[in-house]
Amino acid sequence: MNHIGLNGLDPVAFLGHFQRTLGRPQFKHRYRGKTYFFLSQMNLEIFQHSPDRFLPQFDGLCPLTYAVTGKLLNGLADYPNVVGDKLYFHSRPHYAWICKLF
Repeated sequence: MNHIGLNGLDPVAFLGHFQRTLGRPQFKHRYRGKTYFFLSQMNLEIFQHSPDRFLPQFDGLCPLTYAVTGKLLNGLADYPNVVGDKLYFHSRPHYAWICKLF
């Protein structure tokens, strides 16, 4: 089981600026069984204030895969989609593209 959240990507930089930036080990926070890393102390503090805001919906599962097949499949940070202020990960690149149409 992977205990590193978002594969080490800074969740605040990812959602806030859509930058795939690896966090630094000196700025880390454990939340819901996973350790998240941040680029800066400021990003860490922003996350600590409202962590759920920056995490992918459905615990990172691909919503379109579930809707189409009924299967629970992990989404990938390589195929993100932001709807409103919510982050979603998809299992395939064209799923992220399809969801941008709605």
